[in-house]
Parts: sequence; structure tokens; C-alpha cells
Amino acid sequence: MLVIPDVSVSTKRVYENYTHNQTWFDTLSKKINECLAKKGIDSAAEICANMLQTSCFQLHSELGQLKEKIEQLCQRKVCLSGSGSSLFVLFNECGAKIQTCQRIVEQDLGIRCRIVNNNRW
Repeated sequence: MLVIPDVSVSTKRVYENYTHNQTWFDTLSKKINECLAKKGIDSAAEICANMLQTSCFQLHSELGQLKEKIEQLCQRKVCLSGSGSSLFVLFNECGAKIQTCQRIVEQDLGIRCRIVNNNRW
């Protein structure tokens, strides 16, 4: 599910504010590579690794707060897309669970959401 908040984020400012954390990068890389070695692309995606998240949330604390609220409402990890401001929630299944989460976020938080399906060939 793609969450589209009404927040304008400057990619330039997010990158200017970014400070590289090599320890965090190494930890995330190890976890992701372990998942990929086991052919667990879905597991790797669920790690929600985004090195720009800290920088974006420092500039836009309302996005960090929104992420936490959606995680509580949907009982799922919420990830920042790129440098922001879109967020996304991954579901392994289709149907009522996603639609319920979408409805709750839209009604309780007043934020647009779109359900996006991947193509499993």
C-alpha cells in the first residue's frame, strides 16, 4: 500500500542533511545479503532499509510521527520511499487486510493511500 501524505520534501535538502552511518549500512547490508542468498527477496524487502530515512525525518518530523501512527494502526512495518515523502506498507497477501488498513489510514489520519499490486509472473 502506498501512502501519499500532503508533505513536500526537497530531495536536495534530504541529501544535504544526510550523514552516512557506516555501521548501520554494514548491518543492513549483511541482513539484506543473507536474505538474497536464501532467495528471500520478499524478506529483504521487509527489512525496510532506507539510509535517507533519518535525514528526511530530521527535516520533517511529521513524517516520522506519521510512520509510527500507521505502523500502530496497520500492525506492519512502514517504509520511506526514496527521499520521501511517500511511505509504503508491504503485504504478502491481497484482499480484506490491505483494504482495511487503507480505510483506517484514510479515515483516521486523512491521508490518501493506493493499493499497488506486483505482477507475479
